[in-house]
Amino acid sequence: MIAVIFFYPRLDLFWGSGGDEKGNAQLSARAEQRLPVEVIRVKPQRLENNLSVTGNVIPNESVALRSEISGLVTEINFDEGQFVKKGTPLVYLNDDELAAQKARLEYTKML
Repeated sequence: MIAVIFFYPRLDLFWGSGGDEKGNAQLSARAEQRLPVEVIRVKPQRLENNLSVTGNVIPNESVALRSEISGLVTEINFDEGQFVKKGTPLVYLNDDELAAQKARLEYTKML
């Protein structure tokens, strides 16, 4: 039954009975129904492989310097990325207030 449904519309292809005129008419009708096509000519161009992004750079290692006492920083004795030895003074603070306290204690010690 399925074979009959499949082959019945195509019997003229097997026996060639008068279907040539009908087939030619169908082909010419299809040729008249052409679809519009847009054509673009492809030209070789140089491809640049660039990538622009925004972001932050995070170092592998970092150190946070904190003083035991508060004060104004007067001098920094190292450069960024420089290696320093243990015990080397890195930052000097304004010690005017501490010097005044020391002088006052020495003065009261003499009395």
